[in-house]
Amino acid sequence: MPSDEQLLQEITQRVEEFAKEKGYSFSKSKAKILTELVKAYRRFGDYYCPCQIENAPHTVCPCLEVRTGYVEEEGRCH
Repeated sequence: MPSDEQLLQEITQRVEEFAKEKGYSFSKSKAKILTELVKAYRRFGDYYCPCQIENAPHTVCPCLEVRTGYVEEEGRCH
C-alpha cells in the first residue's frame, strides 16, 4: 500500500499536469484539497472529488464536470 506521501505526489502530479494543459491556476486551498483527495483515496479507493456528493467514476478528480467545461463557465472549480 502506498504511503500518504506517495499518494499526495501522485494526485499532485495528476492535477498539476491537467491544470497546466488547461491553463488553470490553483487557489490558496490547493494543499488542503490535495490532502482531502488523499483521504478520499484511503477511504474509498480513488481520488473522488471532495466537492461532489457521489463517489463514482465521473467524480474522480479532475471530475467530469471540470473536464467538460465547468471551470470555463464558472471561472473556478467547486
